[in-house]
Amino acid sequence: MAITTPKTRTYYGEYTLEHWINLILSKNIVLPEYQRSFVWEPSDVKKLMYSLDRGSFVPSITIAYDSGSNTILDGQQRLTSLLLACLNGYPVKDHFPIEVRQASAVVEGNGEVEGEEREPLGWTFGKLVQELGGDDRGSRENLSRLKDFLKEAYRKDKDKDASYEELGIASSFRINDDGSLPEFYSTHYIGFTYIVYEESTDGSASGSLQTMTAGRYFAELFRSLNYTGRSLTREESRRALYFRNPEFTDFFEPKVSGMYILSGLKVKIKAEVCHIDWIRYLAILTAYQVNKSAPLKYYSSLSAREDFFADYVSWVVGLEQDRYPGKFGERSGQGTNGSNQGVSGSAQDANGSNQRAEEWNRALFEGNPPLWKDRYTYIKECLEKIPTIINDDNKNGDTTSYCFPSLIDADYWLFGLINLVLFQGERLVDEHWLPLKNAIQDHIGEAKRIPDGSSDSSHLKGINNLKYTYQRLQESITSYEKIVKPQEADNVS
Repeated sequence: MAITTPKTRTYYGEYTLEHWINLILSKNIVLPEYQRSFVWEPSDVKKLMYSLDRGSFVPSITIAYDSGSNTILDGQQRLTSLLLACLNGYPVKDHFPIEVRQASAVVEGNGEVEGEEREPLGWTFGKLVQELGGDDRGSRENLSRLKDFLKEAYRKDKDKDASYEELGIASSFRINDDGSLPEFYSTHYIGFTYIVYEESTDGSASGSLQTMTAGRYFAELFRSLNYTGRSLTREESRRALYFRNPEFTDFFEPKVSGMYILSGLKVKIKAEVCHIDWIRYLAILTAYQVNKSAPLKYYSSLSAREDFFADYVSWVVGLEQDRYPGKFGERSGQGTNGSNQGVSGSAQDANGSNQRAEEWNRALFEGNPPLWKDRYTYIKECLEKIPTIINDDNKNGDTTSYCFPSLIDADYWLFGLINLVLFQGERLVDEHWLPLKNAIQDHIGEAKRIPDGSSDSSHLKGINNLKYTYQRLQESITSYEKIVKPQEADNVS
């Protein structure tokens, strides 16, 4: 039996934002059934609009002509955000829940994680468009109707039955009182890729599993765009941020005179030997200087924590953070789009604003050369000693490499060291190392202690839980400070 070969024609162009909204309201572009729901947060919607306003590049929308309809293969989140922004509305998550989730999509936890996950809503822009029914009136009238519909939805908030809430977008992006769109929507553009499928005429039997149809072809193309495509690793994503400012390359990929300061140190995670995540330590410790009780507040889930690390990179190089910009304190010399904002919310410790800690954070990047370069030189010397200190009976004499058996070991050794040397500018002398080793090994042993009848310690089982991350952070810092500067150790939280 002959196998059909798909043929397509592809067209390219761009439309104004106003035209994209018109296409949605007129139902000239629709979502296929296999499209996922809306997942962007309000902050993502605002970020898109501000990016468009600044003239930043926004990826094009991919539309397919499938069985008489123009279906959206890629770009649903962007297009939905345009509609929500002009209406200044956002669907209430509790009102549009995902009813059933696949078991494999639920990550096991112990119930103590408070972090934010970007869960999908049981909602797409179709929920709004259906409020228009089959009305074919112009876009201005339809936008006015949707605006009135949302106003009514907001009022139900008093009855705890609101289906939509105000987005809080800047007034320059909101529709006018008469239902017309601001000039912004007619002067800014998003591109498109338009794919038309051409039916094959090779005589294959209709209905065969080998027969390609437009629906099958575009469903597979959708999967290729959104699933089988390889995403950036977290390291690649961060590098894309800090390589925009080469001044900080050696700060994030820690080097002294072109040599890595980590000295061959690695860590074993889930039986795999991994590189030390240096940015993880820098980000957590920077936030710790500002908020000692909860430096990772709002970022307890692993996916949210990666956003935290990316925000740290943005904070250092002077880019806008995605969320909670006060968490690292202020950075001198940043522009208005950076994170140079007053410290509030999570940037408060139990005793109020930690002004001295913020000064430590800023001081790292001041001077010529900046302070961090000198302190990295000393950290390198300390890290080179760790393999020998841990393995004082090292029969191979190998002091250039070492693999921490777990993240527990790495955290107890590194949090306190980096905090003391990089942020506080302290130095260790030879007599400090033995008592440090004893204190750290005691902490590690206690964390890994296996209760009777258990196959593993609760700490090992929940190694990424904030409770245990904070325990390692604070006990490591306390151990170093008690030994290196005991007169100030009582001030450590």
